[in-house]
Parts: sequence; structure tokens; C-alpha cells
Amino acid sequence: MIPRNNPHTAVYGNRTPRANAVTVREFLVQGLLLVILLVALFPGTFFRGELLYPATLLLERDPWQRHAPEDAPTLKNGQVLDYVSGYAPFYYAMTEALDDGEWPLWTPYMNCGVPLAANYQTGLFYPPHLCDPLFGHFRGGTLFILLRVWLCGAMAYICGRGLGLSIGASRFLSFAWMLCGYNTHWYLWTILDVSAWWPLLFLATEWILAHRYRKGFFLMLGSGLLMLLGGHPESAFGFAAGLSGYFLLRLLLDWREKKPVWAPIGVFAAPWVIALLAASIQVLPFFEYVHHSSTFAERVEGTMNKRVFPTIPGEAAAALWVPRFFGATTDDNLWRFTRESPFMPGQTIMLNSNFIGVLYPGIGVWFCMAPLLLRRISGRLNRRRLLCMIPVALIGVLFAFNHPISHFADFLPVFSTIHRLYFICFFLFLPPLLGAIGIDRWISRRREKRDLWPLLVPAFVIVANVSLLLLSHWPTLQAENLVDYVLFQVCIALFFGGLAIAILALRCVWNRPRILANALAIVLAVDLLVAARDLRPTTPRNYIPPESKLFPYLESLPGPARFSLLSAEIMTGPHVYYGVELFYGYDALCPARLNAFRTACYPGAWDTMEPVAAVNYYLFREGSMTEGSEKFELLASIDGFDVCRNRQVFPRVRLVGNLEVLPDGDAVLKRISQPDFDPATTAVTEFPVNTHSLLTDTTELGTAKITARTLNACTVEVTAHQPCVLVLADTYFPGWKASLDGAPTDMFPVYYAFRGVIVPAGEHVIRFWYDPLIFRIGTGLSVVTLLAGGLVALIILLRRPGQRNAR
Repeated sequence: MIPRNNPHTAVYGNRTPRANAVTVREFLVQGLLLVILLVALFPGTFFRGELLYPATLLLERDPWQRHAPEDAPTLKNGQVLDYVSGYAPFYYAMTEALDDGEWPLWTPYMNCGVPLAANYQTGLFYPPHLCDPLFGHFRGGTLFILLRVWLCGAMAYICGRGLGLSIGASRFLSFAWMLCGYNTHWYLWTILDVSAWWPLLFLATEWILAHRYRKGFFLMLGSGLLMLLGGHPESAFGFAAGLSGYFLLRLLLDWREKKPVWAPIGVFAAPWVIALLAASIQVLPFFEYVHHSSTFAERVEGTMNKRVFPTIPGEAAAALWVPRFFGATTDDNLWRFTRESPFMPGQTIMLNSNFIGVLYPGIGVWFCMAPLLLRRISGRLNRRRLLCMIPVALIGVLFAFNHPISHFADFLPVFSTIHRLYFICFFLFLPPLLGAIGIDRWISRRREKRDLWPLLVPAFVIVANVSLLLLSHWPTLQAENLVDYVLFQVCIALFFGGLAIAILALRCVWNRPRILANALAIVLAVDLLVAARDLRPTTPRNYIPPESKLFPYLESLPGPARFSLLSAEIMTGPHVYYGVELFYGYDALCPARLNAFRTACYPGAWDTMEPVAAVNYYLFREGSMTEGSEKFELLASIDGFDVCRNRQVFPRVRLVGNLEVLPDGDAVLKRISQPDFDPATTAVTEFPVNTHSLLTDTTELGTAKITARTLNACTVEVTAHQPCVLVLADTYFPGWKASLDGAPTDMFPVYYAFRGVIVPAGEHVIRFWYDPLIFRIGTGLSVVTLLAGGLVALIILLRRPGQRNAR
């Protein structure tokens, strides 16, 4: 074990530091401190046993609102919507499949069926996700969220110690990264499953640059693999892109000094190649899903970025110093105005603190960074770091703010399909890191009063920026009655900034470096906790799941049944807990075929083609169904909603006698949108099917019935009086296979979006099952890579000490 450096000499100047060994006792102490911060961050969970599932979001909406207790807590942080409607239902479906002894590969609960594991947001193979199947969905989900936040702080602490920082400075880095706005605002997102491992990736990069290849290689391999499995590929790419840019710039400086560069490049690239191979079981199915999704096409065209993530305005820079300068939904003081974007003429923007708040790193970090402005304090290594960090960070900022300079990325692969905001992650890690380095350099010895001038630089920038914004927006603040609120938030920032300056100034007269470093860490932690107040809703256990009479009734209807909640404007997501299948539901990715079917049919051919989708039941607001009553039969009125049976719906599985084979998919979409097309008697496909055996008589075809279903399979018994087409109104997607009486048979798309099989006359059993080849290939690559990597690692560990590299 490498001896720990004295806190007075642990900092580094012109030479690369040796890593500080983290003892078990030291790590346990830091881990306990992080748990204490979790208690402060989620007091309802630790003191009242509440769960980190924002059910209060449902208690404010129908149908759950009608059964909400009078003392039910209210929720104003709408940013948690994605967890309720997206992440949590995916996790629940994953647990359901595992409980049934299946791989969670497919879910029928939304969009007529979509891939589950391939969605990536499930993070199926991310180890902390074991909390869900081990402890139950809601309790396990709470443990998983607490663990992901804790890991951000723990890994940042290891990063600091590995860089040679003192305990106090590493603690500062740990608290800053764990509680920064980027992580506390998105604590329910899989973004944290990526950012938790980012500090270790940075540490591994520094070790490789210091020619400590063995440690850097294995650390980058492990942390990179976990980051790839985390479940948020966009932020993972943003982190990796920033890190690669920083690494290449550092190598450029080494090359100018005639230092070796090819070995570091090889050691840096090899772990990523191995990590990608090891994560193939999750990465390859995701790539296939993305390729067959309409969301990917929209992002390539640029329409998705403009619609979902508008340009971040220049005013958002104030969130770097004052977290709630623009208000917050929890305070009911969100600035609500739009204006034209300065960078994209004709596009309006709205200041939305729900994602602008992610920019806040804690005001204290800016003052702790300031000592690095002094050449004799920063040291040669840190100057090199700054020289390479700044351009990479600025590029990330330009991307996030969608500045015209960054538009060159629209012509680059991958970059053009990722939301611009996720490129700011490298920039947001720098203030905590540089602040920790600045603390370590500052407290290494007693300082003179003339050394205090760098603290005036961030103070001037902050005061000037905030004052300018106040003056320019003063009429708006007065009109919105926000003057007192904004000034109070500015005073909070000034208070914590002043405390940081005062503690740093004490080093001029007080020789207690450890106490000063820990004091700075505590002040920063309190600042960030105040900034994140009320943003993390918890819910009493007796409110989960929220009571409703509507969904149990829908669950009791004969199945398989498909519903439309969109017509009643009911939030989707919780429907998964009741086994309710939807024609349309929230999903970050949507199969391109189904979306193209809906687009081609709506509105002109919708009345003709809608029965094909097998939507058995529609929900409407009670009493709102005034037209089309001949199409719907009212079954019940529950919780303010009318549940109506669709009289014109086709069965989920049916027989069709006539099949038209067209040249391509565009021709199919054009055909089904024509007024003379009759889907009741005719199916249409672009698949080269031999139709000679089919008869034109479609009056007496026979019967078809679903006899067994799981998430990944469906069995149909057919009695066919003549050769015909079996149509199953579930999404057609690569990986689905079919068998006829146990023998493989061709399955093809019908009506562009659904599944079809040719059935000969007689009694038959047709089985559909989801067995994607890409998943098997990914599994094989992952298993082989892990076994080979484990064997190599074991050989290296068993080598005699004299044979090991001294590094």
C-alpha cells in the first residue's frame, strides 16, 4: 500500500503525484459522511420511511386525484414526470419478466409492443439494478436511487485521493460532485448511473498520461464498462467526447516535448474497445432498436432537438452562481416569459429552471478555483490541465447553448443525434475538480495577503453578471412580482460565497489546513442542499400505488385487450402495474413502422384502418363523447371517465383471405391510405410472399384464438378452412420469429406495422416468440470478453511481484 501523503505536502507542482492509498477506515468514514448527506437530501425517506416514488404527481391527476387523502402532499416539481411515465414502468416490466423466468426482452404494454432490454433506459445489466428484483419494485427502486447518488460522491472521493489530493480536498470534490445541480436535479434519471463513474474515468486518464499504464488501464476498463451499462448513452457519449478531447490535447503538449504518445493512446483506447465488447449484450440491441425507431429519424432531421430541448439562453449563465435566480416550480416563482433566441432567429425560448438548475455547481467552487490563477500556486501540471480543459469545456458550453459556432456538429455522425444539453457534462465536472485542486494548493502553506487578489476575479465576474441581468430584466421582475424573490436568492448566493472567501482568507493567519479544507467542504454541501431544497419528492408507503377504481376495472376486462388513454388525456406509465396494454404510450424510442402506420392513416384513412390496430377500448372524459356513438358502446363511468368498447375493432388475431404484395414499404403506406382499401378482407405487405396458394374467397376462412401469452411469446390456435393469412395486431420488429406446428415459418409485416403468417388449410398451432439474433450475438461477445478479460487479469495478479511493472 502506498503511504498517504501529509496534507501539507500532498499537493503537486512540477511532477506527477503518487496516488494516496485509501484505507478501509478512511473510506468508511467518507461513506458515512455521504450517508449523512443523503439523510439531509431525503429526510422523508430516512425519518418517515417514505419511498422515492413521486406518487404525489399522480395524486394531483385523475383518476387518482379522486381518491387522494385530504392530507396528501402536493408536488410542484414536474421534472420527475419522466420517472413515473418512463423509467419506473420499464423497471417494473423488467422485474415481472425475471419473476416469470424470462429475459426482459419485450414489453406489450405500450405502442402495440416494443423492445424492453434494447431500450437501454432499463439498464438491465447494470449491477445496482439488482435492487429491484431483490427488494421489490418500489422499495428496491428507493434503494437504487439512494445508491446511485451515494456512488457519485464515493467515486469522486476516490478520484481526489487517486490524484494525490489531501483528505479535505477530496472530501470537497466528493460533496461537490454528489450534490451539484447536475446530479440533484436529475437524481431520478439514468444520467446519474453515468456520472457516478465519470470521476474514475478522469482519474484513469490522468494515470495513463502519467505513464501508470496498468492501473490506468484497469480503472478505465471497469469504470467505462459500468458507465456504458448505466442506461443513458447520450450523457455517456458527452462525457467520453469531452474526455477524449482533453486527453488528445494533453498528448499534443507531450508530443511537443518529445514524450511518448503512442503508448498512452493505445492504453487509452484499448479499455474502451474491451468495454464496448463486454457491454455488447446491451449496446448491440440498442443500436438495432435505434436504427428501427422513428425517434432516431427525427433527431437526424433536427426536428426533435428543436422541439424538446430548446436553445439555452445566454441568461442561463446566472444559474452558475445563483441556482434559483430564474425561480423554481417548487417555489411557484418560475420566470414565465418567452423571447426570440439570440442564436437562432425566429425560434422562441422559455426560461425553465427545471433544467437550467442543473448548471449550478455551488458558488464556493468558483472561489476555490481562484488560487490556480497564481502561477506560483497552480504548478506546472495544473497549468497544463487548465490549458487543455478550457477549450474542451468551452466547446461543450457552445454545444449546450446551441451557438452557431457549434453547428458544424450537425454534419458529424452521432453528434447530430444527441441533445445538445448533454455535451455540457464535461464542463460541469471541472469546477468541483479545479476547486478541490485549488484548495489543496492553497492550504499547502501559509498564504500572504497579497495572494488574496485572485479571489476578486470570480467575485467581479459574478457581481457583474448578476447585476447586468437584474438591470436588463427589472421591468419583467416587477411585472411578475418577482423582485423580492430574486433578490433573496442573490443574497443566499452572496452569503455562501462570502463564507468561502472568509475561510480561504483564514489561511493567511491560521495554520489549520485540515480544518479549513473540511470547513469549505461543509459550507459547499450546505449551499448545494439549500439550492436543491424541495426538489426531491418522497411519498408515504400507504399512498403507493395510488388508489384508483379505474385501472383495476380495466384490468378485469377480457383480454387480450388494448386501450387508448390518449383520448382521455390520462398519463401513461402507471398502467403497466395493472397489465394494461396501450396503442400509444410514452417511450423515448418508438418503432418506426408503427409511427409510420399512424402517420399514413391519420386523418384521412383513420376510420378505415383504425380497426386493424385492435384497440378494444377507448376512454373519454365523462360525458365528452358526443360524436361517433355508433362506434362506441359505453360500458362504465368510473372516476370521471367513460370506458367504451370499440364496436368496429378487429380481433387481436384474425384470418384474412387476400394478400397484396407491393414493391416496398412506401407503396404499402400509400395503399393503406387509399379510400378504396378494405383491411377487413385484404392484407398488404412488401415482403416477397408466394400468394399462389391463397384463394380469393374470403367468406369462410375459419377461426383463430390466442391460447397463451407471455411478455416474449404468443401462441395461436387456428382452424383454417382454406389457405389464408394469419394477422396478429402486435408490432412487427426484427427478432420476432414464428413456427407452424413446431416447424419454422416465415413471418412478414402486414399493413406495414403488424405481423402476418401464411396458414394452410386445417388445424394448426402458430407460435410467435421474440428471439433477436442481435441479443444472442451481444451475449456471446460479452461472455467471451468477460471470460478472456478475467483470465488475463488473473494471470497479471498471480505474477510474482518482481515481474510486475514498477508503476
